[in-house]
Amino acid sequence: ETEKAREKWQAVADQSASEPDLLGQVAMRMFRGGDVAAAVDFAQRTAAMSPYVFRYHASYANLLGLVATVDPSEENLTKYGDVMAETLRLAQASPGMSGFVPSLSHGLFDSRVALARFQFGRGDFKAAKSRYEAAAEVQRKIPWAGGESALVDVQVQIARCVEAMGDQKDAMRQYVEVLKDQPEAVCWVSAGISASGSSFLTLKREGKLVEGGPHARNKGTGPVRGTALATY
Repeated sequence: ETEKAREKWQAVADQSASEPDLLGQVAMRMFRGGDVAAAVDFAQRTAAMSPYVFRYHASYANLLGLVATVDPSEENLTKYGDVMAETLRLAQASPGMSGFVPSLSHGLFDSRVALARFQFGRGDFKAAKSRYEAAAEVQRKIPWAGGESALVDVQVQIARCVEAMGDQKDAMRQYVEVLKDQPEAVCWVSAGISASGSSFLTLKREGKLVEGGPHARNKGTGPVRGTALATY
């Protein structure tokens, strides 16, 4: 039955190749039917046909977000972030869509952070630093509720990239500057592991959490060896 429905909506799409409203409906039907790849393809085509229509880009971004959640590859995270950025731009340019701007800013921030974490875990610290900086810029330009605490963590992550690239002295200066007045901040360490600002700073001062190089005690998304951290 699902296959028959998919074939029916494929036929509708073939007959309505130049009608974005119908293609958008096909995208949603394909998604509900479990054909995510086809849904993404139709959503992309719909957005491309209507470059200034917010709702088509928002639907496309939502689908890409689901794909990136299931398969957080660099390609999927990058594509999701790029479409989120365009969707946010369209919302800003449309007075009637201003209410969506804070949540879209939050979504774009999260997409940049997710890609940065992926790159950090892969050992591409320069690229990760650039993505974290892009995330910080999003929050500074378009604040969203709770963004201040998330920004503290991003600043910590930027310092971790600096340390992993070899400048431990400057990284330590940044850790202290960011966390000295943020003892309760939540600092991401690796997948599923975080530490409070005060604990993180203590671990750094005691040399129990070292980034990059052969003596690293943290390998990006890998476990922290020899250090027990509180999780949140």
